[in-house]
Amino acid sequence: MEEIKCFVKWTQRIGSSERNLGEASVFSAAELTPGVAITDDREAVAVGRAHGLKVHGTI
Repeated sequence: MEEIKCFVKWTQRIGSSERNLGEASVFSAAELTPGVAITDDREAVAVGRAHGLKVHGTI
């Protein structure tokens, strides 16, 4: 249940379009493990950092 709640939280933070579901799943996994999220979405990187997540963009 904790995983689902975390995923829902990140979908709300990033935006709940189908395009952002991948980022939300990566961000929730990074938060729960803890780990570092890597994404090619610049806006998602900014959102993750704003919420204290360790996140890196790609080139």
